Amino acid sequence: MLAPPRAEERISTPTQVHTPFGTIPLPHVEITTPVTVDPEWDRPGDSVTNDHEFK
Repeated sequence: MLAPPRAEERISTPTQVHTPFGTIPLPHVEITTPVTVDPEWDRPGDSVTNDHEFK
């Protein structure tokens, strides 16, 4: 059984900023936020054993 993928939000910076003095290029930075939705949050803690078998 595989769980659906967790929903990770990605935020990125702009690649340039327009100013009265011209356009300023910026480095591209992409940030991944912590997982906000875990599809297995309601799974009972004892449903998986130490050897990763389902009960």
